[in-house]
Amino acid sequence: MANRLPNSPVFAIRANGEKNMIEKILILIVAYTAIFIHDGLTLKCASGKVRFAYGILIIASLYLCLIYVLELPWPNLDELIDFFLKDPAERIVKSVKRPS
Repeated sequence: MANRLPNSPVFAIRANGEKNMIEKILILIVAYTAIFIHDGLTLKCASGKVRFAYGILIIASLYLCLIYVLELPWPNLDELIDFFLKDPAERIVKSVKRPS
């Protein structure tokens, strides 16, 4: 019952977390609005391949924004790249290393 009172530390942490999330969302809305205003005219005249590549990059950045705003423990893009490329990279380094 004490945790539900407005003066409790739990309520203060929750309120600060929500405020922090709202600030993050507002900053991202402003940033993406500026991006789309700047790139909108260029994308209208662009080919389908350019639009597809742009869309893939926007989807990747929105994924990262979702992780950032909601503070999710999902894998980051560098962790995914590390997962797929760590073994081949170690084999390349091992083959290029000079024997000591």
